[in-house]
Parts: sequence; structure tokens; C-alpha cells
Amino acid sequence: MVFLLGLVGYLTQGLVTRTMLSESALIMALIPRLNPHLYELPH
Repeated sequence: MVFLLGLVGYLTQGLVTRTMLSESALIMALIPRLNPHLYELPH
């Protein structure tokens, strides 16, 4: 069953699965692209 949860699932006792972690990582990676005005450097 450990292989279904991944290491993060094992370490969190099933509270977080590798799918949940991957989805969160993808969403966080998109934040700067969805809100580029928040990440502009001053000239």
C-alpha cells in the first residue's frame, strides 16, 4: 500500500498523497504566470 501513497503519503500517514502534493506544486508553480504583475522587478 505504501507505493500507492508515495513517500509523502507514508510520512504523513496518508494525510497527503503524492497526487495531492503534485497538484499543489503545479498550482504554486503557476502562480507567477497567472499574476505576473506581482513579480515584476523595479527598473
